[in-house]
Amino acid sequence: MENTRKEVFSNLEKIEEYLKKLEKENSELIFRIKYLEKQLEELRKPPFTVAYVKQIVDEDHAIVRLSTGFELFVYILDELKGRVGEGDVVLLSKNNSTIIRVLESAEKSEFFVLERPRVTFKDVAGLKKQIEKLKEIVELPLRRPELFEQLGIRPPKGVLLYGPPGCGKTLLAKAVAAESGANFVYVTGSEFARKYVGEGAELVRRLFRTARKHAPCIIFIDEIDAIGARRMYSESGAEREVSRTLNQLLAEMDGFEPNERVVVLAATNRLDVLDPALLRPGRFDRIIEIPLPDKQAREEIFALYLSRVRCTEPFDCKLLAEITEGFSGAEIELAVKEAALRALKDGRDSLSEQDLLKAIEEIKERKRKAFELLPAAASRYRISVY
Repeated sequence: MENTRKEVFSNLEKIEEYLKKLEKENSELIFRIKYLEKQLEELRKPPFTVAYVKQIVDEDHAIVRLSTGFELFVYILDELKGRVGEGDVVLLSKNNSTIIRVLESAEKSEFFVLERPRVTFKDVAGLKKQIEKLKEIVELPLRRPELFEQLGIRPPKGVLLYGPPGCGKTLLAKAVAAESGANFVYVTGSEFARKYVGEGAELVRRLFRTARKHAPCIIFIDEIDAIGARRMYSESGAEREVSRTLNQLLAEMDGFEPNERVVVLAATNRLDVLDPALLRPGRFDRIIEIPLPDKQAREEIFALYLSRVRCTEPFDCKLLAEITEGFSGAEIELAVKEAALRALKDGRDSLSEQDLLKAIEEIKERKRKAFELLPAAASRYRISVY
């Protein structure tokens, strides 16, 4: 009986020791889990870097390429094992050591849409001098590159259009693409301001790769000042990313040859803020002003847009040009459209001179109100008005 009691107590002691051991192991595992969760949380904290999987080494490792061209040997997060493939676009942790996410196709920002514009120079009024310049420095090199080769002349790689909004910069770019028989890619500078480190620069690389593949091609970057503003010595993280994107744009423009039949057109209404590096020879070395239309140009623009609608009588375009000083081409087009809508609203199938005059007055009133509000808005938000 005594032996049995001793044996029971001995077994209980062993069980207690084993339980203590299990509790210790459990505590260590809980600590390890919390540590790993914290590490995983750190890995998933921005800033992230976009990379492209060049090679899958094994289940746990891959070789990726950054937008800068550097290649890295990285880990694959456990939950992504078997789901990462060569050619995938991925996000790296902020220390660039681990693949933490595979970007879906919609997140890769493949926004480059090729088009063949139907707009021609006949659809552009009031810009005769600018059209002649574009024919000479863009259309001719794309249509007859052999002429430049014979003469040993390098055609311009980039042309910058500058002027107020609504004066025809985009229209001109599309028209020269159509007249040149070239493909056309339209992007805005703000589209390169991306969420992840290196993504904007990689989009620039893809843009030029797309253009080369589909040459002859015209790249049109609207609002280039969004990425092409003068760089400062002290920059925030966001500004550094914009600076990387600009550097990549400059590198791409330096890297392609005129015989590749790719031309870059860009537009801005703030020429004064652009980085001087953009305007150096071999980049945007041709600059064309697209100003507000003068009286003669406004007359031509009215004649163009009025020819496309049904009117009750011939209009005096000279008079219309006189009363619309300061109007852009877009505002003249808007006046004709609003006049036509007024006629439709009244159940008429043609617009009258009175419809057009009322539309012009309404646009003038909106412009006046906007101008009156500008100083107040500038004071409220502490901005300068030029």
